[in-house]
Amino acid sequence: MATHPNVDVELQERPSHEIVAAVTDGRAELGIIADTADSVRLQCTTLRPDRLVVIVPADHPLADRDEVAFSACLDYPFLGLSQGNPLQEHLSGQTQPLGLRPRYRAYLPTTEAICVAVAAGVGIAVVPALAAARWSHVHVATVDLTNAWAHRNLLLCYRDQSQLSVSATQLTAHLVSANA
Repeated sequence: MATHPNVDVELQERPSHEIVAAVTDGRAELGIIADTADSVRLQCTTLRPDRLVVIVPADHPLADRDEVAFSACLDYPFLGLSQGNPLQEHLSGQTQPLGLRPRYRAYLPTTEAICVAVAAGVGIAVVPALAAARWSHVHVATVDLTNAWAHRNLLLCYRDQSQLSVSATQLTAHLVSANA
């Protein structure tokens, strides 16, 4: 944004289905969504994978495993993201219909706060692999989830690429090249 001082960006974190509705209705020009959302009425470009993992304290019984099914984690206390967080809604939407109900010790506002609490031994959590990688140097182990819902892609969506503003076109090009 430093190279574009006359461009203002409003960034809002919302669940993917709300982003699809905002872009479809013209309330937003661009959106970044998970590929699990119904985006059939929009044009989309894949940005990058967004794999979900379980993070556990380094001395946790699951820490030595390479991968685990979510159901195998239910014996341990969880940390979740605050109500309304898109990732928390995705997790609940995938697990609750299957009767998988984690016992949450706390809900925290950010993945950073969750990683700090996991490192302190408060519980375990599901977070994006990219967020977990930032914490690999602390007392945290990352375990891949085997569940299909944990393997998704992030998509950049818009109504009609040919109708994007110059600023949105430039941002789209930047996001696509930065994630190539």
